[in-house]
Amino acid sequence: MPDEGTPKPNIQPEQNEKIDLRILVADDEELIRGPIQEVLSEEYSCVESVTDGAELVKKVLEEGRECDFIVTDNNMREMDGIEAVRRIRAAGYNMPIIILTAFDSDSLKSEIESLGAICMSKPIRLNELKDAIKRIRLEIQSRKK
Repeated sequence: MPDEGTPKPNIQPEQNEKIDLRILVADDEELIRGPIQEVLSEEYSCVESVTDGAELVKKVLEEGRECDFIVTDNNMREMDGIEAVRRIRAAGYNMPIIILTAFDSDSLKSEIESLGAICMSKPIRLNELKDAIKRIRLEIQSRKK
């Protein structure tokens, strides 16, 4: 029988360190934006969200927000994702961008790719989005070495 006076070892699960990556999520639908932000926040140090393309542009350009990665819906009120990305690129920002769209015609995909962004079709699986971000992040890291 164990001695009641013997201290038990303090066994706690290791806290996973979050990856230092600042991600900005733009989507006008809370039912999409919320889960994306929640899932990415589990892995990355800073995940913020906005509700439309105009807010996205404001965060990146006017407020001088440093952002490593953008995930944006295309079809939003105020300003769509493509126009927001066009303005961000025109201002000289070159961070990786994923544009989510339910309407993924060849011409739309071409337009998105011409902006140096990646097109992902909705509905998205959150694990596929996480995997895409990880692939891009690792690709960028390997280029820096």
